[in-house]
This record gives sequence, structure tokens and C-alpha cells, in this order.
Amino acid sequence: MKKNLTKIFFVLLFLVFCTFQEIAFSKEELRFDFIENFHEDLAKVKINNKWGYIDKTGTIVIEPQYVSVSDFSEGLATVLLKPNIFSNYKYGCIDKKGKLFINPEFDYISSFQEGVAIVSNNNKYGLINKNGKFIFESSFNNIYPSKEGLY
Repeated sequence: MKKNLTKIFFVLLFLVFCTFQEIAFSKEELRFDFIENFHEDLAKVKINNKWGYIDKTGTIVIEPQYVSVSDFSEGLATVLLKPNIFSNYKYGCIDKKGKLFINPEFDYISSFQEGVAIVSNNNKYGLINKNGKFIFESSFNNIYPSKEGLY
């Protein structure tokens, strides 16, 4: 009887040890430095100082490659990247598949609200639609969003 209890004890101890190893491995496997809340079914994640997105299963759906990212709003997210080695960092927008939707040519892009975003270049502000077309060129000293699509 004592031998059986000893065997059972060691089997249970082994199972507990294996469970802790599996949990430790799972945490190490995720390797996220930072995870934010979900917006439109995707969450921002930071790995090695680059930002990307995961889905609700924890799968990386947009590889961490950006300096900065926003939450998704109306199907688009603002991302900061360096378009080429000869230019400064610029903001553009990506869709939920990571496809560049609005080229990185702005010093700033707000989140989209009712299909419109505030943009800035050279300290002048304007408005663009979700296709990246100007509604108002960047010629204003400032633009503030108001209610019901008014600025």
C-alpha cells in the first residue's frame, strides 16, 4: 500500500512538473513585449520595439514592422514607417490584412471618423477621405473634430 501511494505521489508530481513546463513554454512562445486592447477584432502588439497586430486567438495577423500604430477604426489603422532610406518617417494607413491602403506621406493622420481623417504636413492640416483623397488640402493652422462629421 505504501509503495502504491509513493508511486501515485511521484506520478502526480511528474504531471504537475510537466504542466508548469508547458505553461512556461507557452508564455515564452508568445514573446510579446506589450499587448493592447482589441479594437475591431485586432489588438496591437509590440515585439522587439516593432508594432503589429494579433487576432483573438493570439495569432499574428500583421507582422510587427512599424514604429507606431493606432487602433483600427472603420477598417483602417494609422502606421508610422520609413518609406525609404532617403526620407523621414511618415504616417500611412493599412487595412486589416496589413495591405498599405494610404501611402505613407503624412506627418500625422488621425483615426477615421465617419470616413474622414485629419492629416498634417509641414504643420498645416487638412482632411482626407478613406481613399486618401483630400477633402481639404493641408493649408489650415489647425483642425478639430466636432460632432456629426463637422470640423
